[in-house]
Amino acid sequence: MVIISDLSKKLTEAINLEKSLEKDLLQTDACLIEAKAKVECKKQNADFFRKKMKEWSQLSQSLENDLKQVGFDASLDHQSLVELSEKLENTKKEVESLNTKLKSYHDLTPNFYSAKVKIEETKLELLAFMMQIISVSLGGLSYLIPLGQKAS
Repeated sequence: MVIISDLSKKLTEAINLEKSLEKDLLQTDACLIEAKAKVECKKQNADFFRKKMKEWSQLSQSLENDLKQVGFDASLDHQSLVELSEKLENTKKEVESLNTKLKSYHDLTPNFYSAKVKIEETKLELLAFMMQIISVSLGGLSYLIPLGQKAS
């Protein structure tokens, strides 16, 4: 009887183990089906993105060819124009600064020799003006003129 009882326990344990294994197998099958569905979805997404990437690449190449055909210059793209605009603003500021400095020199002639001539002319004008003042202040006083010189 002990043998039958041992066998009965072992049989019960085996049956319980078999049920547990069947349950685990069903859970594993469910997880496998779910994992296969996820893999299939990811595969479809990857295929979709590959196709889209190929389409966009072809479209990009086609548009670049169109730009070449119409004579598009790469220096006219947005980034280049922004850089040129910044350079222009900086140059305008420099020119404005230089113009401010230049204003103080507007009365001068740009040529050194012309400046010398202008100085000499101004000296002659000053001398003539001084002579006129002296002649007016002296009036008819010809006695101040040294002998041997004529009064003009």
